[in-house]
Amino acid sequence: MKKYLLVAAFALLVMVAFSSVAYAQTPVNVTTIARGSSERQASGGAPSTQPSEAGNTTSMSITVTDTSRRWQGFYGNVSGSITLADSSSNSLYNWINADPDGEVFASNHTTVNWPRIFCVNFSAAVAEENLNRDSLNTYIGYTSDSDRALKDSVNATFNQTFGDDGSILRIGSRVITNADNCSMVTLNTASGYQTTQFKEVLLTDNQSVVFASILENNVNGFKNHPTDFEMIVGVNGTATSATRNYYFFVELT
Repeated sequence: MKKYLLVAAFALLVMVAFSSVAYAQTPVNVTTIARGSSERQASGGAPSTQPSEAGNTTSMSITVTDTSRRWQGFYGNVSGSITLADSSSNSLYNWINADPDGEVFASNHTTVNWPRIFCVNFSAAVAEENLNRDSLNTYIGYTSDSDRALKDSVNATFNQTFGDDGSILRIGSRVITNADNCSMVTLNTASGYQTTQFKEVLLTDNQSVVFASILENNVNGFKNHPTDFEMIVGVNGTATSATRNYYFFVELT
């Protein structure tokens, strides 16, 4: 009898273990995306004519705005639901959330090993990592040490550390804190530069580069409209093809 009880108990433990693995929450593919129009600011402006006269010396203060050749921006709103449904999408119950918490992820690969996800840490010893400061700068077209010092290099852009304010980022079973030294950038609100909202963290599973935007709740974004997320992704605009495909995932919490 004891033998049967031990076998039954072991079988129950195995079932529980497999159940926890099968139902561990991870980011999911986006169901639909309604893509809006793309816009860009024109580089420079109208030609400026300045008179010149023999014998004169004239001081000039020149301002110029150039368009990034390394980054693409995305922004918008997220609505979604957590559902209890069968394999044919017949729903038994939906938990609707028009303003969900969670993250939007953009990956350069169609699949991500989410249990393997970890931070890109520019200050760490990265010899064993496939994606580090140097390889990511090469990814956007910067290949030399002088390039990496430029204002729009990867390390110059993601120049903050996630979790300095005590925040925690949960991705499936992974928990990311300040101790992970995640490289992060914060994007502009309607008021311009700031450091508390529209946080974007740089992640990898050592194969994919994953840009992770933490959802806000109808914060006035850079266009002064209620916005749930803003993010930038790397694109080498100097390459033969100045486009790159990204695959979007969302995790609702």
